[in-house]
Amino acid sequence: THSGTSLGGGDDLGAYFGLGTATGVDRLEVRWPSGLVQVLEAVAVDQRLTVVESGLLAELRPLTWPIEIGSAGGSFAYRLGVTNLTEASVEVDVWLHIEGPKGVSITRGPIRRQLGAGSSLGLTGSQNVPGGAPSGAYTMTLKVGTFPIAEQTASFSFSKRRGTGRAEGGGCRPGLGRKL
Repeated sequence: THSGTSLGGGDDLGAYFGLGTATGVDRLEVRWPSGLVQVLEAVAVDQRLTVVESGLLAELRPLTWPIEIGSAGGSFAYRLGVTNLTEASVEVDVWLHIEGPKGVSITRGPIRRQLGAGSSLGLTGSQNVPGGAPSGAYTMTLKVGTFPIAEQTASFSFSKRRGTGRAEGGGCRPGLGRKL
């Protein structure tokens, strides 16, 4: 969106969307010219929303790919990063959220951290997936902001097989690994 192209040809930088009969927006992704991608979740309809480019960058990636956990359970390692892109110190909450089949919803954290101007936080952690967890697709999401509102998110998916099988990945501790 750029000046003069919004509804009515005015000078605001508004973007207007028709959603038909939808009662909400699960995920709204804003890609800024800087390369930063901001994700807003569970956005209500019939509102004017002001989105300002965040000064935070969230990164989350598995150390091995793809992740497929056996039916007996297992674990995997991941790396998370949070970077303060501003010229001022900021205090942020950092948390992980895992969603999966049959209503699985687990939140780890939040943990509050102070990030100096231009500084980063990087951690390696591991996640245990018990044998009793339902089989299917899961999403692990790093959220950064003021809990429970995330200014930035990053995520990846993994799966757990059904049936009998052996645990994979062993030797990792559950949770965030090192304390944030």
